[in-house]
Amino acid sequence: MANYYCILDLETGGFDKDLNAITEVAFVILDANLKEIDSYQTYIFPYGLENGEGAIAVNGITDEKIQNEGVPINDVAKQIRDKLKGYRDIIFVAHNAKFDFPFMHQFKTHGKVEIQGKFNPIQLCT
Repeated sequence: MANYYCILDLETGGFDKDLNAITEVAFVILDANLKEIDSYQTYIFPYGLENGEGAIAVNGITDEKIQNEGVPINDVAKQIRDKLKGYRDIIFVAHNAKFDFPFMHQFKTHGKVEIQGKFNPIQLCT
């Protein structure tokens, strides 16, 4: 049994991880009893990839919101790394993990910050 669960939600600027960026990341960390012990949410300042018009219609995250509230990718990567540090045996849970996790790999590459070593976590797709 896992010691922790990270319930992850990403919003992106489109459907192509090579063209579109993550625009928002949010997660809740639960213990083995499913009690919330930590959480995180932020918008991500653009890092060279597009926020498509179709994505804005789906998630409502406009370029203006990202410009005004976004955090630089290196800062976000460090904040995520710091939040996840120390959690062993964590399972990442996402509604559409096959979509989200390639974006997380892309994010790790652009952020140039290690997120708990190799990012090949145990995944559970809902």
